[in-house]
Amino acid sequence: DVGDGSFISGDGNKFTVYLITATESDTYRADTAIVISGKIENDGIHDIQLGFFMKDNYGNPGGNFIGNNEGRIIVDGDGLAEKISGNKPAPVQNSLSSDERISIGTRQK
Repeated sequence: DVGDGSFISGDGNKFTVYLITATESDTYRADTAIVISGKIENDGIHDIQLGFFMKDNYGNPGGNFIGNNEGRIIVDGDGLAEKISGNKPAPVQNSLSSDERISIGTRQK
């Protein structure tokens, strides 16, 4: 993935990061937008959410991507992305509570 630009907004310890990216999968390319939001606290990031949206899949010839103007929203199931220390990765836990298909501007379930 290659990022063309980003924008960060927030108030106090709340933030939202907007990214425009160029993605490649099996030599097929797509232009995407990613949004990450949450609230930074001492123990980690609370209420973290990730949104991934397809801007242009260039016809999706390899069938690797979701449709244009569709996306995914991922919400952490326990509401906390815990802070870790040291160089080792945190253990992976399957705590996702939401993976919803959406069209930009229209929420679907």
